[in-house]
Amino acid sequence: MAIIRTSVPTKTPRIKKEKPKKLASKCLLLKTPDNRCFFTEEKHFPCLIEFGRTFEAEISVVKMKEQVEVLDLGDLAKSICTPSTTEIVPDYEIVETKLVATLKKNSEVRISNLEQGKLVLEYVQSILLAGHLVCAGDLESKFPTINKVKLYSHFTRARREMTAQGHTLKKEKPGTYRLVAKQD
Repeated sequence: MAIIRTSVPTKTPRIKKEKPKKLASKCLLLKTPDNRCFFTEEKHFPCLIEFGRTFEAEISVVKMKEQVEVLDLGDLAKSICTPSTTEIVPDYEIVETKLVATLKKNSEVRISNLEQGKLVLEYVQSILLAGHLVCAGDLESKFPTINKVKLYSHFTRARREMTAQGHTLKKEKPGTYRLVAKQD
């Protein structure tokens, strides 16, 4: 005799196990530019370097006055992407700053470039007006903090401005110039 089932077997619902909360008194603090703070384990630092540099986040090792919940990378990513309401940040003491937000705003970069250009312009003009040769290689040693491309651009601008003022420059060899005739 065959047994016929009249009801369809149902799956028992899976109960999600809650992850145990990890607590730590020394951890990594990730502080975003909008002053949101996230705590995670120190071992996650290598994974967060690129994020910190890209999004101007400050990353520090901190010592907490009381234990705080630390997030694993998955929960950290969700927390960062979720706009949060104001939260109370527990008291902490910075032990070591691992990554400082170093990206500058566009206006700061622009001002810096203009200041550098002015320095190069004044230097090139003073050397040429004194009757000496100006060599691009000498500029590299004089201004080691300026990128070569920017430095050569400033050098070209300085030469063009002097020519526009009526001075005549002679190219002695590649990258080397001398003032031939001064405009009075």
